[in-house]
Amino acid sequence: MDSQVLPPTLSYLSLPTFSPPLPSPLSFLPLLPSPPSRSSHSYPPHHPVPPTPPPLHTVNELEKRFNKQKYLASSERAALAKQLKMTDAQVKTWFQNRRTKWRLEEEGSSSGHSLRLQQNDEDKKRLRR
Repeated sequence: MDSQVLPPTLSYLSLPTFSPPLPSPLSFLPLLPSPPSRSSHSYPPHHPVPPTPPPLHTVNELEKRFNKQKYLASSERAALAKQLKMTDAQVKTWFQNRRTKWRLEEEGSSSGHSLRLQQNDEDKKRLRR
């Protein structure tokens, strides 16, 4: 029989020819070990040493000011920070944390939560001495 010729519209059905893969241009380099996974790598902690709490006289001054005034303007905060030899950010953070504690005391005063917070404060003061 005559050799079959596929019509032009069916030529896409013919199988492609495969050539062997070419060697990688970097195949002469030795294989390097894969980098360790992120989970096995231990990163240093943000604070290798816990931050040192402020001295008791500083905390007393901050508490006095907080009892008079729950919020400080930026100029008042800067002046207090300078007086107590703290940074503006430290005073700001202390007031934010103290307001949170104050709110918890207000909410928990009927459930005995306030008593636990006061006992924690007394324990902390004893440890500082």
